[in-house]
Amino acid sequence: MIVVVVMHMLQVFLYGAYKKPREATWMAAWPAADAAYGLTGYLLPWITAPTGTVVTTQIAGQAPLVGPYLSRFLGGAASIGVVTFARFYGMHVLLLPPVTRC
Repeated sequence: MIVVVVMHMLQVFLYGAYKKPREATWMAAWPAADAAYGLTGYLLPWITAPTGTVVTTQIAGQAPLVGPYLSRFLGGAASIGVVTFARFYGMHVLLLPPVTRC
């Protein structure tokens, strides 16, 4: 996925598609969407990713003011388990595709 994203960004840069009126979208929206897909998709191969998921939920928990709520929402308040998997899977498959649809 990362290789494809980098190739796409290079193509956009070479073709000049980032210029007006789309420069704000190219600089902010797509990298943020890619990061969201990456963070939520990292948990899906459950056997290989528990440590990364713990780190992700702990980083979210450090956000000012909303950190504890984010940590609880992501399912990582006490431990990583079935609730965490269900929430990350739901975000990755049900929430992000309609939000990032062009």
